[in-house]
Amino acid sequence: MKKELLIPLDQFYKLDFQTPFTYKIEKNAQYVYYFGSKHSYDPASTQFEEIKTFFNDFLHHTKKESSIVLVEGGERPVAKSERESILEGGEMNFVTYLAHKEDLQITSPEIPSQKRFEILQEHFPKEEVVYYCFIQVCWQWNNIKEKPNLKDYIKVFLENNRKDSGWYDIDFSYEGMMDIHKRLFNTEFNETNKDFLGSILDPRKNTSIINQISEYDDSGLRDNYVLDQIDGYWKKGLSIFIIYRFSHAIIMEPVLRTLE
Repeated sequence: MKKELLIPLDQFYKLDFQTPFTYKIEKNAQYVYYFGSKHSYDPASTQFEEIKTFFNDFLHHTKKESSIVLVEGGERPVAKSERESILEGGEMNFVTYLAHKEDLQITSPEIPSQKRFEILQEHFPKEEVVYYCFIQVCWQWNNIKEKPNLKDYIKVFLENNRKDSGWYDIDFSYEGMMDIHKRLFNTEFNETNKDFLGSILDPRKNTSIINQISEYDDSGLRDNYVLDQIDGYWKKGLSIFIIYRFSHAIIMEPVLRTLE
């Protein structure tokens, strides 16, 4: 793979494209099917029928024993129905549900959390990194159609981040996140203020250190690791179905077309 072809963020933002963004790569009867999604927890979204059609086409052209499904953001639980999968985890849980029904191998090629924390700590203060991860989950929570209580929802994420980072000198409680927020922004935290959440996560902006962390995280840290995993599965002779947010699909495409 020619990873130097990975599209830089500043170039990506100048591109004109439609979403979902999908493509297929075929070499010697081995396939990559990439569905670049819009994150959605709405069962009424037409995207889910598009996913199913794309996935069924993958099944038609490949063999189960030599295929693998890769989902963004970690491995997902298997729901009891399509609707439940979407409500609980959007398109990632939906594809997990579809793949499980077909008895396909499913995994997530994400950089291990411990390694990610180690890398981010080399460039940013630990409290800011922890708060950045907290805000990512708050954004995800805001996109859930039937929202649970945020404090209940966030608790397991904060506890996993504490274990994965090994930063036992940091307060990973919800109250600890509120203290960091107050220090950074001198305002009370509003969990439903999507404009604020989106603004500080936007890697194109520089209103706070959180934007800087987001920019660093999105400028190849994750994508380079994911590409290495894809390359490994490809070299094993596996056909690969991938579902990630559309930005990753676009940024990775020039590299994936060099698979050998």
